[in-house]
Amino acid sequence: MTDQFLAWALSGQEGSVPASAGTLTGLAFPLQRESRDLRSATTEELVRASIVQILGTRADDGRAHGELPWRPDFGSLLHRLQYMPVDDAFAALVETRVIGALSQWEPRIRVTKTVVERVDTEGGVRAVVQVHYVIVQPTTGTPLSGAQRVDVPLLS
Repeated sequence: MTDQFLAWALSGQEGSVPASAGTLTGLAFPLQRESRDLRSATTEELVRASIVQILGTRADDGRAHGELPWRPDFGSLLHRLQYMPVDDAFAALVETRVIGALSQWEPRIRVTKTVVERVDTEGGVRAVVQVHYVIVQPTTGTPLSGAQRVDVPLLS
């Protein structure tokens, strides 16, 4: 973390991170070794990993407990769509569940679009959701990045 960012964060000022603060970093997820240390990741990489983790974690749906015992409501309800045909209704449900989960669990982004792609493979039909988003300042919603995209494979 740079000194400029730390000073900005402690000041309580609203608005975007000053350009002089540079790119923020943290530990990469999943943890990875890089020479004799753990690999660090940029804000964009951390947000992308968070999106994949949220959408890939089964949340409590009232019929079965969530995947994380200490926080059963964390994640998404995409697993409920597993055996549905990949059509327009499926795409609409995916969009609703993706936006719901990400708006609840990832305050650093604003989803701008979701696209569901049908992928025919030898093992059958699969679906991939493209999540288009921008990274925002959580308290004000001020954009901190340009358009980003992450592709998340779905069980179908």
